[in-house]
Amino acid sequence: MSDTLWLQIKDGSEVTGGDWDLTSMLRVERALEALASRCSVVPLSRFYDHSELATDLGAGSRDAQPSWSPAAEGLATVEALLGQYRATPEVITSVAGKGAQDTAYLGEELEHCRERLVEATARGATFRLLVVP
Repeated sequence: MSDTLWLQIKDGSEVTGGDWDLTSMLRVERALEALASRCSVVPLSRFYDHSELATDLGAGSRDAQPSWSPAAEGLATVEALLGQYRATPEVITSVAGKGAQDTAYLGEELEHCRERLVEATARGATFRLLVVP
């Protein structure tokens, strides 16, 4: 069993999300990092929250603290990555060295994130990409 990502939105004290499994995004993490660098945007990994994993492993309280970021920051990254992926999807497969099965849902996952982050940005909410073991 491998880790996955969940996009969660925090609006005040309410946390929503986790209804989509973003496994493709995690599988091609290195390619998305390289693409983010080329697009001059913050890499998605900066928004990863490992608190669930830290709790499962019994890590210290500092590692187990949730990490939230402004939705607008995530939106800028996701829109840049999605735009590049839509224009040239092979950029991910060539950099990642992954086949179509690893990237089959990547566009859908990025679009899901974009839609949720547009809504969250309009409300001034925060978000995280929760790494789920």
